[in-house]
Amino acid sequence: DYKISTEKTTIGTNLIDSIAKSNDGSIIFEVKTRSKVLPNIREALGQILEYGLLNSKLNIEKLVILGPALPNKRDLNYLENLKKHIKLPLEYCSYDKSASTLNKKFKFYK
Repeated sequence: DYKISTEKTTIGTNLIDSIAKSNDGSIIFEVKTRSKVLPNIREALGQILEYGLLNSKLNIEKLVILGPALPNKRDLNYLENLKKHIKLPLEYCSYDKSASTLNKKFKFYK
């Protein structure tokens, strides 16, 4: 089971958008609102890297960038290259504001 904190948890002096914590580790979410994936990743990357690397006691399961844009092939290639070269558990998640059910609201790209 995960305990979720939204805009209440700090890492260093930084307030993070959301974190899900369990006994096994944590999933950090950084929310961006641009209509394209690349700007969302670009804006979130520095923050999410800092969150993932600043506190060595925090066992990070995933670092998730959450945005409204659906990724295209180029975006997914970029995400794959980032994960390969930086070697962090980075994911992008798109959300659909108009979806009425939870299973249709979020789509994760690993």
